[in-house]
Amino acid sequence: MKLFVCLFSGICVEGRRGWVNLKDYIQAKLVIDLTFVSRVMTLKELEPQLLALSDIEKAQAVQLLSQGKSSIIQGIEKTPGVCGGSACVVGTRITVWGLVESKRVGYSEADLLISYPTISATNLANAWAYAAAFTNEIEAEIESNNAVMIQEI
Repeated sequence: MKLFVCLFSGICVEGRRGWVNLKDYIQAKLVIDLTFVSRVMTLKELEPQLLALSDIEKAQAVQLLSQGKSSIIQGIEKTPGVCGGSACVVGTRITVWGLVESKRVGYSEADLLISYPTISATNLANAWAYAAAFTNEIEAEIESNNAVMIQEI
């Protein structure tokens, strides 16, 4: 592989079609590699193995898949180091568990939309869907927060 420094586009690499920017080459290679990996085992092929896992292993697999910045349910993301890695409305620090707890203590959706003007009704619907899908996670975060609050009192 031949490399050279181009004044306008940085480091370039010689490809089949001539010289290309190294960054473009790496992005294209990643897409090709990811496409290959996705062909190695499809979800349909993986399904029997996933179903054979114990409940604990399934929970661990879900946690593993949700590590890093991820968006399991559209509009909800988990980012390490942001709000303790809790699920938040995308682009905010508004936690799903906080919204669920607010609703439990009597806040209506209208109240929440007024209290959090940066979120929409769609964001709330996404939060409720996430809470329904990951009930144990949300409950654990609420309990953890309540334990901290009791200690502070």
